Amino acid sequence: MLEGLLTLFGSSEFLSNILIQQPNLINLFHYLDILIKGKSKEELYEELTNLIKNVKVKEELFDEFRKFKKGEELRVGIRSILRKDDFLDTMRDLTNLADVCLMKALEISEMRMIERYGKPTEQTSQNKLRDSSFAIIGLGKLGGKEFDFGSDLDIVFIYSHDGFTIGIPAGNGDMINRISNRVFYTKLYEEIYQMISGITRSGFLYKIDARLRPDGKKGVITISLDTLKKYFLKRAELWEKQAFVKARFIAGNKILGDKAIKIIHKSIYKEKFDPDIALEINNMRKRIEKERGKKKEGLKDVKLGYGGLLDIEFIVQYLQLKYGGRFRSLRDTNTLTVLERLRNKDLISKGGCNKLIKAYRFFREIVSGLRIEHERPSSSLPDKGHKLGILASRLGYIRGDEQKEGKRLLDDYSLHTKVVRNIYKNIFDNNKLANSC
Repeated sequence: MLEGLLTLFGSSEFLSNILIQQPNLINLFHYLDILIKGKSKEELYEELTNLIKNVKVKEELFDEFRKFKKGEELRVGIRSILRKDDFLDTMRDLTNLADVCLMKALEISEMRMIERYGKPTEQTSQNKLRDSSFAIIGLGKLGGKEFDFGSDLDIVFIYSHDGFTIGIPAGNGDMINRISNRVFYTKLYEEIYQMISGITRSGFLYKIDARLRPDGKKGVITISLDTLKKYFLKRAELWEKQAFVKARFIAGNKILGDKAIKIIHKSIYKEKFDPDIALEINNMRKRIEKERGKKKEGLKDVKLGYGGLLDIEFIVQYLQLKYGGRFRSLRDTNTLTVLERLRNKDLISKGGCNKLIKAYRFFREIVSGLRIEHERPSSSLPDKGHKLGILASRLGYIRGDEQKEGKRLLDDYSLHTKVVRNIYKNIFDNNKLANSC
């Protein structure tokens, strides 16, 4: 127990603060067999449901949500620090945790909204009323099941059709508080946002980022299925199609969520591929590296910099757009899964693909190691000093001379970036076929 606590306090200010704020969580260290066992999404959902089922006061509910989330992050983080998990296990557990928090937040918020305004309804083609439905679609690291400490929730909110709520009964038998579905679902989003991103004495759960929705900041916060369809058929730009390869149903009505994913896939995965897309994606990558991936003094950008994570993600997204119309198995949202399927179909050389997989794992471990310290969305690798040595130790480099450990980490990083950039250039700059790398 003592060794585990010393390791925790010496490795992560973020996790140490959770334990200081919630000292009852020290019990985790008494039951290491439970600690090192992962939890399924179903187990997390059941635990959260039981924890809050009798909580009626809104502020107390929010606090219990936040304490639950931080407790689970501490459990996952300890396992990572003690190297009981690799980064894949960590991302899986943190993704499941985020999914469950969104599922429960939607469930509670929707119930409250229906109590105020009645159920939202829509007309069928036979002019009959039926219940309307709502779904949350995840993008980015959430959609890709690659969630990490400090990650934002990139999400899109979709409802089935326009219409009106049925209202609630007034004392005289009339129905009051009828509002349009658009207003209802906008208010529902606001309720969810307050539960997830509102700041209480226990902090916040996650930052919600809805900027990837159609029309971005200028667009409405919740969109109908028909609006989504029209947007992707007529106006979606290439960068949006790249972003939406990560689209995954998270919470709400699964039938509606599956319909939304089907609309998105029909738009972005074509049988006939436009070869100019390669040039456009490459130009986009160069712009990002020039504007946002520049090396800052004493730091290397693992995500946006030369030969980093974005090189690999752009390779994968390009090949998904190119071959996803023919091969449905490539429409997965997880980067490593898609790389393995590309390799299995000989759409990229086995040697090149194995190098990309190895580099991706290495880069993601670095980012996870950086984030677990302060829970900030950092991808800046220090290129010298004590922090570099601590990170190297956290990543499993043999403890010894801190300077030598740091140098080995940097050497490995440099080698991976060169390999990744060479593969990237073979695919994009040299205009070669993917399987030539």
